[in-house]
Amino acid sequence: GSRITLVELSDYARLSEAARQEVGTLTQRVTLLMRGMCETEVAVLGEIRVDPRTVLVDGLRRELARRIEALLAGLVFPPSGRLASLTDLISPVSSLANRVEDLCSGFQHVQDYLGVSALQL
Repeated sequence: GSRITLVELSDYARLSEAARQEVGTLTQRVTLLMRGMCETEVAVLGEIRVDPRTVLVDGLRRELARRIEALLAGLVFPPSGRLASLTDLISPVSSLANRVEDLCSGFQHVQDYLGVSALQL
């Protein structure tokens, strides 16, 4: 599926009443799903105990690690064959910092619905 940032979601919701209603409906669906996962008791599959909350947190950690890895892989500095200016070095890092901020705000927004601290992830 396609992913959007919190800023894009907010901008979309401001466009019209229908958009606001759709965002509200989707947010409610996510909240109900997460509430159901958090209220589900530990399941036993054979000899393995499965805690839905632990599965959720592990999945979020993996997704966060995957996204951070992709951000770091996209960090590109100028070729080493020429003398780099300070701007050449700061620009990629600044761009990375902006994308990391977007990622952080997204996880902070989700933590309210999941009851999982973004800092723990």
